[in-house]
Amino acid sequence: MTKDQMQKMLLSTPIDTMFPIFIPSYLRAGKSATLNKLIIPNFSTEALKRIYVVVRPEQYKEYKKAYPQINILTLTGEIKGLASTRQWICDFAAANRMPYIIDMDDDITQLRFLYSGVSGSGNACSKLSTKDDGLEMNILAVASGVCRGLFKNYPDALYGNIRRRRMSMGEENALVKYQIQSGPTPRQVTFINIKGLKRMGVERDMIFEPHGDDIGFAAVVLSASGQCFNLPSFAYDYVDEKCDSVVRTPANSKRLHKYEYDMLMTYPIKDYLRTSFRDIEGNYMWGDIDWSKFHKLQGTKRIKIKWEGCL
Repeated sequence: MTKDQMQKMLLSTPIDTMFPIFIPSYLRAGKSATLNKLIIPNFSTEALKRIYVVVRPEQYKEYKKAYPQINILTLTGEIKGLASTRQWICDFAAANRMPYIIDMDDDITQLRFLYSGVSGSGNACSKLSTKDDGLEMNILAVASGVCRGLFKNYPDALYGNIRRRRMSMGEENALVKYQIQSGPTPRQVTFINIKGLKRMGVERDMIFEPHGDDIGFAAVVLSASGQCFNLPSFAYDYVDEKCDSVVRTPANSKRLHKYEYDMLMTYPIKDYLRTSFRDIEGNYMWGDIDWSKFHKLQGTKRIKIKWEGCL
């Protein structure tokens, strides 16, 4: 996709194509980067109606005062962490006949689109749009439209995302519309097939309540013969968790990362988990799906669908 082609598609896609967006948030009333930097300054009044911030009941008044223009939902039932919060969101969406949703962290700072370009050394690459290009809500509208077609053609595709900005410069990314059982582990800006989850009886596992809900849910989806996916032509950036985490602290970080790893070892993902980052002592910090190992074990292949006109 050239920059002009991508911009034309973004500007011509109706905003009501965008899935409802759910943002679980905790202790960040007035401080959410997603709302303050990304959504409120750049979304139209109509687009703002599709935003739902999900908070603990005791924090409702504080969030409503900080964001009077946004729908604020209060959690009900026994909620202990992100796994139960996100399961509540999925149940709420299903009960309100929302077949597909976006689940977005509350610390996202940027959304960008990718387009085909040439690097300074003359090699083909993917380039990122700049802050001045804007189009944040348009990006989510187009991404939602892509997912709607993906879910129609591949109904077992349940859980996917766009790319982190620092992982986005590969030449092929700007050419690919979506890829299934390939690409980054879904995190932070995720697209969820609620209809498919309910049809297949897939729910989050509360063992990942203390930590690891994102990759934990990928493990759950894959163990239930569901599919994960990625939209490589769109990217996001976020607040560095080392600076602004409400979950991890220097005192508990090592324990939480070990807990995540131990829980992942109870799922088939143990056979195709790649350790992406370790601490200075060599202990597990973050993991990702090793799709090469996955396909070798399953006897399957990646699926890549390119934008029309991209060979």
